Amino acid sequence: MAPRKEITRKALRIWFAKKYGMVPRVPRAMAAETYGKWEDEYRQDNRAELERAAREHQVAAKKHRY
Repeated sequence: MAPRKEITRKALRIWFAKKYGMVPRVPRAMAAETYGKWEDEYRQDNRAELERAAREHQVAAKKHRY
């Protein structure tokens, strides 16, 4: 399986705002922990979408191999 693609903090903030209707301020000291929790929740919510994207990427990679 391919390594997990990093999800940007900006993308996580946009997703969080859509889901909860607001984005709390994240102090720098807690940023890594907070964004880590958000990323885990994002991956659970979007598992099917992320798996589909990974499959499409695999198929595209095979097509361009030769």
